[in-house]
Amino acid sequence: MAQQTKNTLKGWFVTKATPLATQFWHWMDSYWHKDEDIPAANIDGLQSLLDEKMNVADVVSDDQVGEYDPEENYVYNSDTDYYVSFSNADSEDSQYQTEGFYRLKEDAPAGEDPETNPEHWAYQGTTIGDITINDIIGLREELDNKVDAEDGKALSTNDYTDEEKAKLASLDNHYRGTYTSIEALNTAITDGNAGDYAIIDAGEDSDAQKAIWDDSDSTWIIGSGGTVTVDSVPTENSTNAVSSGGVYTELAKKADKVTDAVKGNVASLDEDGNLQDSGVAADGLLNASNVDVSDIETGESKILTVEKQSDGTADIGTAITQLDKLGSSDLDTLLDETADWDGDEITLTGNNLTGALGENSQEYYIGSDFFLCISHYVGTTTTDGTATWRRNRGQDCLTEGLTQDDLIIAELQTTDDWSDADFKIITNKSKQ
Repeated sequence: MAQQTKNTLKGWFVTKATPLATQFWHWMDSYWHKDEDIPAANIDGLQSLLDEKMNVADVVSDDQVGEYDPEENYVYNSDTDYYVSFSNADSEDSQYQTEGFYRLKEDAPAGEDPETNPEHWAYQGTTIGDITINDIIGLREELDNKVDAEDGKALSTNDYTDEEKAKLASLDNHYRGTYTSIEALNTAITDGNAGDYAIIDAGEDSDAQKAIWDDSDSTWIIGSGGTVTVDSVPTENSTNAVSSGGVYTELAKKADKVTDAVKGNVASLDEDGNLQDSGVAADGLLNASNVDVSDIETGESKILTVEKQSDGTADIGTAITQLDKLGSSDLDTLLDETADWDGDEITLTGNNLTGALGENSQEYYIGSDFFLCISHYVGTTTTDGTATWRRNRGQDCLTEGLTQDDLIIAELQTTDDWSDADFKIITNKSKQ
C-alpha cells in the first residue's frame, strides 16, 4: 500500500461513507507507527543540525580507542581523551549489557571497569562517529517525558478561574499611605471610608504606628480600634492588661516595709498581722553549725537544750542521745527468745535498705525487756544489710553494786530535778 495525502484520506472518511479495507491500509501506511524507527532525514531540521557538528571520528585517532583490558592500569591525561569499549551481558543494568564506549575521566587501576567504577568512566554511547538520539545518555528518556506544545498554553494550564478573578477585582485597597503625624493625616484625608488605614512614621528613631479611619466620628485615630480586655486583678497566664484598681488591691494585701528594722534581725508579725523587728539576731538562732556532734556515733540523734542568757539571747547547751527513736514492729520476731542470741547481743542480717533490721541508737521494747541497736549497715542489696542489737532484761535492768547502776539509782532516789510529769533526765549516765 502507498502513502496518501491528507485530503485523499479525508475524502474516504466522510459522513455516511463506507471505507474499504484497502483504504484503511493506505491510511495506516501514511503515518509512523510507534514500533517503527523514524529516520533522521524525516525529522525536520535534525540532519542540518547534525551536519553542523563535528564527527567524533574526525577527532579521535585509533590510539585513543581500545577494548577494555581488566589487567591494565589506565592513567588519565587531561590533554587527550581515551575511550574503551565495554559490555557485560550478565549485568542487571541494560546500559552495560550491550557494547558501549566509555571515556576515561580519572585514573582507573586494573580491574576497576566502567560498570563497577562509573566515577572513573563516562558513558559516551554505542558508537564513536555518527551520533543518534539513542547514543546521547538520557536524551530519549527526556524527550519521552515532554508534551507537545498547544496554542494558548505555555508550560502549564491556566487554572485561575473567572470567579477568583472577579473576587480579587472586588476587593478594595484600604491603604491610604504613610504620614509623619496623625495631624498631617487628618489634614490630608478628611473623607475616609470604613476599613481605611494609614501608617504614621515620624522618621528615624520613631516607631511606626497604624492609624485607622473612625467612620462614626469621621476622623483618624491611632490603634486597631478593637476592644481591649482588662483584668480586674492579676491573673496567672493572662496576657490582658490589669486595671490600676486591681493592682492597688493586690498591693494592699502585702505587708508594709519595716522602717525601723535592724539589719540581721529576724522579722515577726504583730497581733494585727504587720511585720515588725523581733529584736532577735538571725545568727543567734539554732543551726547545724551550733551543734556539737563529736560525742555521738554516725547515725545517732541528739536532744538539744537551750538556756536563756541575761541579755535575752539563747545559748545552745549540751545534748544527749535521743531516747524515743524506736525500731520497727517487725523486731518482735527478730529479737524474741528463740532468736540466735550470742549472750545479750545479736546481729541481724538481710534487707536493711529501709532500716527494717534496725538503725544505730534505735530502741525497742518487748514486755519488760529493753533492746538497743549499737551498730548497723544499710547494705547495697536486699541480703547484705546488718544491725547489731544489745538486750537488757527487765528483771536486771539496774543492779546494785555496779558502779554505773549505783549512780543511776542514787539519782533516782533524790527528789531534785524531777519534772511535773515525773520525768527526770540523768545526765551523768555513760553512753553504751
